[in-house]
This record gives sequence, C-alpha cells and structure tokens, in this order.
Amino acid sequence: LDAPARRNLELTQSISDGARNKSLVQILDHTVTPMGSRLMRKWLDQPLLDVSAIERRLSAVDDLFNSMLARTKVRESLSGVYDLERLTSRTVTGTANARDLIALRNSIRVLPELQRSLDMLENPALIELNRDLGSLDGIALLIS
Repeated sequence: LDAPARRNLELTQSISDGARNKSLVQILDHTVTPMGSRLMRKWLDQPLLDVSAIERRLSAVDDLFNSMLARTKVRESLSGVYDLERLTSRTVTGTANARDLIALRNSIRVLPELQRSLDMLENPALIELNRDLGSLDGIALLIS
C-alpha cells in the first residue's frame, strides 16, 4: 500500500488527531510480545497478495481462534519470551550484557512449552511453524 492509502485507512494512526490509540493496529493488536506487535504492524503495512497465502494464514488464525485452550496455552508460553529480535541483535553486535543473555536463555527454555501448545492444533501452517521452531537446548546450555 502506498503512503496515502495507509494514512486514509488509519492503519497506524488516526487522521483526525494523529493518535495511535485510535488506529486499526491498536484495535487488532492483542499480541503478547514486541515481536508479535511488529509482525502485526508489518502485516497491515504490507498485506499479502497471494490468495493461497491469505487462505493459509486465515486458516491458522481460525484454528487458533476456535481452540481456546490451545490459544490460551500459546499466549501463556509467549508471555515468557523476551524480545528475541533485540536480544539477537545485541548478541550479534557484541553489545549484549549478562542480563540480555539470561533473557535469551530463558526465552529459549520456553520453546518446548510453546511447541507442546502448538501440538494441540492440526493446522498445516501451525504444524510447519512448530517443526521449524526446533530445539535450541544447546544454545541455552551454552549461555548457562
């Protein structure tokens, strides 16, 4: 979407007063991590164009929406995950401190719980996501 279209749709801020709390992203964003919020904003700024990709994402969202137990477990798991994008960036640039590394280790340790939560679902996209998460136990052990 071009800039005028994004502005007119009030995706990230209101036209009338520029307030962010009246934007579409603020209404839709019920994510529990900073990464989720950034992804939500990206998805609104750069919507999918491929119909099959749209249907795949919609199917995954629908399955999570309809499985309250799995959704609750996934949200609980994710609430224990720190901002991995920032932590990874700090680690790669050599600016991570001990607190950052502990947060990274603790986030990695949440992955098995998140994977068990995703195991409750039968959606192909979520199964693939779960498989791609893999195990980072070696990294968590190294940090310890």
